[in-house]
Amino acid sequence: MKFTNITYYIFFLFFCFGCVNKHEIVTNRKNEKYIIWNIDPPKRFKVSIQNIQTGVVYQNVITSKRCSSWKNGPKEGDTVWINTITYKDTINGQTRVFPDVTELKKLYYGY
Repeated sequence: MKFTNITYYIFFLFFCFGCVNKHEIVTNRKNEKYIIWNIDPPKRFKVSIQNIQTGVVYQNVITSKRCSSWKNGPKEGDTVWINTITYKDTINGQTRVFPDVTELKKLYYGY
């Protein structure tokens, strides 16, 4: 019985940690200036932002399921500084660039 429990435990750990996507790494973080284009308030709080330096628009970035303090944050047309994160896939070498959603959360909710 003890051997069976240990086997199940080892299998569970392998399943939990063996299936994690580990081939994508953060290669760069930059603080860049964005403009708030659109705010779509709750039920799902979404913000559309544009990177001023590159012109890339990120539409409907979901920052939270619910937000009661969104009116205290930046308004449409305001400019904000947000970290931009660059990810690199170590298997095929492709890169992806996204704004840091946690920075948006800090602007609207304070955490």
